[in-house]
Amino acid sequence: MKPKKILVIAPYEGLAEMAQACGDRRDVVVDVVTGNLSDGVAAAKQLEKEGYDAIVSRGGTYEQIAGCVEIPVVDIEFSAYDMIRILRMADNISMREVIVGFPGIVKCVKIVSELLDK
Repeated sequence: MKPKKILVIAPYEGLAEMAQACGDRRDVVVDVVTGNLSDGVAAAKQLEKEGYDAIVSRGGTYEQIAGCVEIPVVDIEFSAYDMIRILRMADNISMREVIVGFPGIVKCVKIVSELLDK
């Protein structure tokens, strides 16, 4: 049986590195491309024809890709853990923070910020 071929389109470099590390430990072929929104969509359209079984992405990039390709697209969900990590990193910044993003991310930010009294 041939291994599954998965394309990960990561909206930022850190996620690309994590995806590649996960792929290195699995019995699947994982190719990783960094591309956000329109760059991610362009990559998905171009690479869809190369025999991938699925595409994995996150957030707005996932939403954009899911609407324009024929193969399955899997969402890497944004978790409360992700938000807590970001807010903790922002604690070291002396200026005021603003989070701008897609509704799924902003909703998570609001909930976690309220819980942490940020």
